[in-house]
Amino acid sequence: MFYVIGDIDRAIDYSGRLLTDPNFNALSDEDRMFIDFNIASFLVEREYHSPTRDSHTRAQLCAEIDAILNSEPLSSQNDIASSVLDTRGLAKITFASTKEQARQGIEDCVRAVSLAPSEEAEVTAAYMELNVRLGWRRYFELENITRPR
Repeated sequence: MFYVIGDIDRAIDYSGRLLTDPNFNALSDEDRMFIDFNIASFLVEREYHSPTRDSHTRAQLCAEIDAILNSEPLSSQNDIASSVLDTRGLAKITFASTKEQARQGIEDCVRAVSLAPSEEAEVTAAYMELNVRLGWRRYFELENITRPR
């Protein structure tokens, strides 16, 4: 709900509390995996729009997100493979320091559409379109940074 209303910080905080609050001990391992994935998605999106200035903290955040996205339970979930690949793509875009890294992220987002179950194809395509726009924006920002003056 917090994500839907645009309160990403509260979505991250509340999701984290779901994983640690004793009142939610009955959550299944699968539920916990999905909450972790949501946290990673929220962190990537927040970082894209409001980048962390401290390079050490930013690198730690990138490592935390990568650990979640590459975790065994998550990477073996075929039914959400498109969502995971799309989020990995946006993470590459977000943390890109070269145009090539941004382009690889864009390609992941485009590939994610082909992995989506038919009932999720429209939503997956919408995320892909958004993330590709963000990816090209990042690509051209990096081009301006690296272009000789």
